[in-house]
Amino acid sequence: MAYPNLQYPIDLNSGLYNDYQDAGSGWCGQRKDAKGNWRARALLKEWGLAKDTGSQTCFDAGCAFWNRNREYCITSNVIDAQEARRLATEFADGDKLAGCEIIEYLWAESEAQYKRVTGELDNASGARKDNLEIAKAKWGVVKDFIRGFRLFQGGTYEDGEEMDSCPEEAIGYIYSNAGDAFQRKIDEEGAPIPDSLLLGIIGAGTVLLAVVIYRITK
Repeated sequence: MAYPNLQYPIDLNSGLYNDYQDAGSGWCGQRKDAKGNWRARALLKEWGLAKDTGSQTCFDAGCAFWNRNREYCITSNVIDAQEARRLATEFADGDKLAGCEIIEYLWAESEAQYKRVTGELDNASGARKDNLEIAKAKWGVVKDFIRGFRLFQGGTYEDGEEMDSCPEEAIGYIYSNAGDAFQRKIDEEGAPIPDSLLLGIIGAGTVLLAVVIYRITK
């Protein structure tokens, strides 16, 4: 059974998913960043991508001399990329590509929320701006962690198979399916693939490779 708290699809009504609403006018940038960092890790725990370790991670939230010791602390730590990919695969009943689709879904959602908040900040003021700055800090942390999961490679799955990045897993699946289809065609017709078709395959492969490189470096 997959990690019991792995959440897919995510809860869009969660208080941690939605923007914080209680920032005050006296909140300095450091306190807003600290709150955003805390909420990011709490959200990742809600999604099943962080777990309690017994040790605290604290973020300095002091804005002045009299509250210089204020901190936001959390006892959960984000799991490493290999474990995240294994959990997603296990959640998908061992399907590695479907596991990557879960990671891609989380990454796309966090990217979309980060862009939304960044755009809304342009015209925000007062308390709304303060709360959006916390949300931007939160989604910035979340998307960076998820991006790391998405692009991770070099580890292994539970079955010992080497782990590629999710874009590479997807392109490998495409090539594998294409190869199987061509092999079936050869078997059916009892003849090799014509040179013209081979050139077409190579051309298509070049385009697909360019797409993968673009997505990896985006």
